[in-house]
Formats: sequence, C-alpha cells, structure tokens
Amino acid sequence: GLNYTKGGRYYHIMGENDKGRAVKILIDFYKKKYGDVFSLSFGDAKNDLPMLKATDKGFMIRGPREWNKKVIEFLGFDERFVREGEELFTKSVKVLKKLQLSNGAIFASDPKGRYPYVYPRDHAVCILGLIDAGEFERARIGLDFVLKSQNKNGSFPQRLDRKGRDASYKPIQLDNTGLILYAFAKYVMASKDDEFLKKYRAKVGLSIGYISKQIHKKYLLFTPNS
Repeated sequence: GLNYTKGGRYYHIMGENDKGRAVKILIDFYKKKYGDVFSLSFGDAKNDLPMLKATDKGFMIRGPREWNKKVIEFLGFDERFVREGEELFTKSVKVLKKLQLSNGAIFASDPKGRYPYVYPRDHAVCILGLIDAGEFERARIGLDFVLKSQNKNGSFPQRLDRKGRDASYKPIQLDNTGLILYAFAKYVMASKDDEFLKKYRAKVGLSIGYISKQIHKKYLLFTPNS
C-alpha cells in the first residue's frame, strides 16, 4: 500500500500522499479565506510533478537563477529590469574572482584592506556564489583550501591567513563548520564531482560528527564562541 517517488538525490517511500495533495489542501484553505486565488509552483525533480499539476501554473526549473528568471518573466517585468539584474550579478561575480587567490583563498576584503584574511564562514558563502555562477573550478579550489584547514576534532578555525594557517582571534564558531559542509554539498550536487566527494568523504564525516556532538537535548546547537 505504499508509493514512491524520486527527488533530487533520493527515492521517497510514502503512503497515499504527495506534494500535489498537500498543495491542494493549502489552496483550499486560501480559497475559503480569500475567495478565488491564483497558484504558482516551481520544482526541480520528479517528486515535484504532482505539485506542478495541482497549481494554475507550474515550472520545472534548474537552480536559483532559473527560478529568479521565471518569476521575473511571470510578473511581467520589462527587459531593462532583467538586464540590470544580470549586470549586477556579473559585477558581483567579478568581485569574488578578484578577491580569490590562486590557492583558492577568498579574502574578506581587498588584500591591502582592513581584513586580508580568510574567514571560513564568509568564505563558504562566497563559494556558494561561485557555484551559483557556474564557476565550479573556482568553487572547487576554494573548498580545497578551507577543507585542508580542518581541526583534528572536525571543526574549522575562526580565521585563516593567506596560506591556510590558523589566524583565529576568537574561539571556534560552529556555523563555520555547518556552512562549509553546506557549500561542499551544493558543489558536489551541482558539479557531479564524485572524485572530489571521495577525496574529502572522511573529513566531511569528521565534521558531521563534530556538529552532532554539539546538539543540545532540545535540538539546539550551541556554538562555543557565543
């Protein structure tokens, strides 16, 4: 009596339910409160198909940029708005490239500026930007740089110098580790770089173990720093 469907990475086993049924229930709630409504949905895998069919308009997409593009098209913004958004995105990517050294390190500011250091937390967010821009090689060397700095317990330093050495001035920040893992996962899923996954599987496992030990009985994560 079970059903199954395929998501982005896994097969999901479930009962007599899917995203389509859930969306229909939600739409009915809105109709009871507001009357006639128009529904719009976006999906990126087979398990989203029932949802796409349940709404007035559904889009199958790949990635945040395409999601953004479809919303802009649907809302009817003029081409100038879209063009300005693309130009802003391109300029932002250029800034990330400028701040990245040949060894993958991405500085928090210009090398001659106030913060000629790599902060793993910010570094991970910059890597997410490179992934979204399709700059996979830069994202790869950026991840390579920061993963090599891992502490023995699976955490990462609060700050690094240009050679990847610990230059922390504060205790460990737990979200450092979480964001690096998140950027790593996003890179592997987007690039399908199985070789990189195998290379750092042990380090990733160590970091997951570190985070798991920080979980409070109420399912809160307490960082050692603040």
